[in-house]
Amino acid sequence: MVKLYHKMFEREHFPQEVRIAVRTCIKNGLFKKDKTLDFKKALIYDLHNTICMIYNIPVIPINFDENFEGGGRYDDSNHSIIIDKPSLVTYLHEAYHYLAHTKCLVNSEDLARGYSISLFFVATPNLCKNAILSGKIIHQNILSENEEVGTFVI
Repeated sequence: MVKLYHKMFEREHFPQEVRIAVRTCIKNGLFKKDKTLDFKKALIYDLHNTICMIYNIPVIPINFDENFEGGGRYDDSNHSIIIDKPSLVTYLHEAYHYLAHTKCLVNSEDLARGYSISLFFVATPNLCKNAILSGKIIHQNILSENEEVGTFVI
């Protein structure tokens, strides 16, 4: 059964400042095709700095490696995040792992998927719905139990 990760966390689970930071990152051009890769990386760095400040956790490095298999990883031994490209959902997923590790929260793939997709959804519901329905969200391709769209990729 496919999980509805976009509904795993509610709006009140995310500080307003975090929701605004995600919207600002998108509004500033993260999804725009005419923006350069370096520009998009800078937006992710800015989002990361803001999220770390809001949650009162140290800013750790984000390393972009286009050859990194698996999309992303929080490396707790090096205290860094590795992602293959400036992807909002991948960054938020790895940021959850870092936040959970730092704040001693339950840390699982399911929770990281729920955090990242739910935050995207509460920050910009229509953009998130479009991303889900167009197959851009790897671990979710439906909006309700009865609405399967696209190819589910594991």
